Formats: sequence, C-alpha cells, structure tokens
Amino acid sequence: AIWTTFDGRLQSTPQNRFGGTNASNYANQELDRLIDRLYGTLDRTEQGHISRQMGEILAADLPSLPLYLRVTMTAVSSRLDALADYEWTTFEPGSMSRNAHLWDRR
Repeated sequence: AIWTTFDGRLQSTPQNRFGGTNASNYANQELDRLIDRLYGTLDRTEQGHISRQMGEILAADLPSLPLYLRVTMTAVSSRLDALADYEWTTFEPGSMSRNAHLWDRR
C-alpha cells in the first residue's frame, strides 16, 4: 500500500542502509495514527474522511514530490472482449494479460 512509504514506524535503519519501505525516513505521529485508523475501519465514509486528513498532512509536509507520471498503454483489437475487469491502477508487468484466458472474440 502507498501508506507504508510514509509510515514513520517503517523507517530504515543504519543496518539496512535505507532499504526499508520508508527509505526517506519521513515520520509524522499524527499520520501514523491515521494510518492505523484507516486500516482499522471498514466504513467507506470514515475511510474517506481519514484519507482526506492524511492527504492534508502530506500536502503540508510534502515528504514526496512526484515529478513524472507513469504511463501504461496497451492495445486490444476491437474484435476482442478484453480488459473489462482490469484495474487501471496496477502496474505490475504482465498484469494486463493476467486473465487472457477469459478474453473472447466478438
């Protein structure tokens, strides 16, 4: 999950030479508390409120400054029913064709 990048409890240590999930060593106790609350609730409305608060903290502290967008493209013949279930936030190699056995001709 993206929040592990900013979880202060997952900071790297001198022993692992900045190899942890939070390699930047960003720490904010309020954000850590909100991460716990987010993972501890199933209520979608509450998750939205918590995510907003987390976003405000990250916008104020700016621990990360994304300078580029990752572009992922694929081409599928108009004669195929494919990628209807694809989650477009996934960037793992091969993830677009993971259900190719379910594709069908039109």
